[in-house]
Amino acid sequence: MFKIECFCEDKYLGDILQALAQHKALDVKQIPVTNAKATRNGKIEAVTSGDVVDLMRHWIKQHKLTRITARDAKQFQSDMGRSPMGYSHMLRTVMDAGLLKRAKGAKGTKSGYDVVAGK
Repeated sequence: MFKIECFCEDKYLGDILQALAQHKALDVKQIPVTNAKATRNGKIEAVTSGDVVDLMRHWIKQHKLTRITARDAKQFQSDMGRSPMGYSHMLRTVMDAGLLKRAKGAKGTKSGYDVVAGK
């Protein structure tokens, strides 16, 4: 018996799981990996340092956002494999780092955080 660990792109996951099922693989687990990309030489490399501020900076750039709402913050938390319930602490950390600032004049469901330009 052997244990195999590998990484694959999202688009190939279904094919790989089907192939493993056909060969009676046992205890197959899929674990999403955030903050990783494949290099040309077949290695896995971190996209950012893994710090929440760097992850948020990359996520904002990826989604081309200029304003973040609570819904966006919860989505970020989910995308990073973190609990969505911790979004307010994450927002405070990112604000303290200077990546976001409170939007002026917006209250209630319209409230949010502006992305600081140049960060």
